[in-house]
Amino acid sequence: MKLLSPLDGETPLPCAPTVQIGPGISCIPQHYLVYQHSLESVQQVLLDIEYHDTFPVFVDKQDEHLFIQVGIIGQDNYQQALQDSKIVYGRRWRVEPQLPTSEVIQTVFLALKTAREHEVRERFKLKINNNFVTPMSNHQDLPLLAKQPELVNCRSPKRQVKDRPYVGKDNVQSWLDGIVYDNAKIVLVNCHSHRTGLWLIDFKFSHSHQPNQSSVLPEIQQAVSQESIETLMLNQLSQNVLYMALMSKFVEMSNQHVAENFTYQSFARFSSRLNVVKLGELSKQTRDGALYGEGFSQTLKDYNYETDMTRVPNLRPGPLANRIYQQLRALNVKQGILPSQDRI
Repeated sequence: MKLLSPLDGETPLPCAPTVQIGPGISCIPQHYLVYQHSLESVQQVLLDIEYHDTFPVFVDKQDEHLFIQVGIIGQDNYQQALQDSKIVYGRRWRVEPQLPTSEVIQTVFLALKTAREHEVRERFKLKINNNFVTPMSNHQDLPLLAKQPELVNCRSPKRQVKDRPYVGKDNVQSWLDGIVYDNAKIVLVNCHSHRTGLWLIDFKFSHSHQPNQSSVLPEIQQAVSQESIETLMLNQLSQNVLYMALMSKFVEMSNQHVAENFTYQSFARFSSRLNVVKLGELSKQTRDGALYGEGFSQTLKDYNYETDMTRVPNLRPGPLANRIYQQLRALNVKQGILPSQDRI
């Protein structure tokens, strides 16, 4: 029987059970391992991850804390006349040493999705007075918007399309003409209402008329070349609802690209091609409590408690701590590791 070996930074708990997962193959599942990741062990995890060369993933230390960071390589979104490639960096994602290797991999996956969404939002460009702006970007002044919401809130209540008979296919195409996404135009294919009151909008991407500008995102390049049709479902036919739905569609397409192309040791864990039932069967197989030897249940419980203790936030005295404790009391939280009252 071949036993799959733990990776660097992984050690089996005492008396941890092994599980046969295939003919002649067994393993010690991740939830029976102790983790002590280091810079070197996380580097090895990253070496086994593949996604896209324009999104390199780094690991580094700051004050002895490990963190993962995604780089984004490409042309400046706001100065596309500059031809040289530029690299910028996303936020830092802390990695605790005791984090299971699977969760380290998932942290990289989430960091890539978040970095890519940042790019996606900057590539949604709206024409205002013959200039393009990026209203969906993450660089909005949120404290300012919170203080002056009347600057951006819809000024009138939503009205049903039946009260606006002049809205039709020409109007929708004119709204689409006002935006560019990743240097691609959006062309209306069909627009029709459903008996439920919803509106279905079919559209496709096409090349921009701007010289020397082409799409950069692989999913948009493919959509342009294949002239594939995408569909939106709107609860109201208005310019604002359409733009919001488009932004959600672009983020969905980006997330799907990461899910299908992100691999660890050549395995696409988040791909839609995986069999959900088989995943469930494997999960059940590796979590069978009948495998536990004498005393192992307590060992596992103690280890899980120790790990959970490392994740309890340290609430500092003040208004935020008071509000959180009020929420815990109001929700009658009795289970889990509660913050200590003597901290406030």
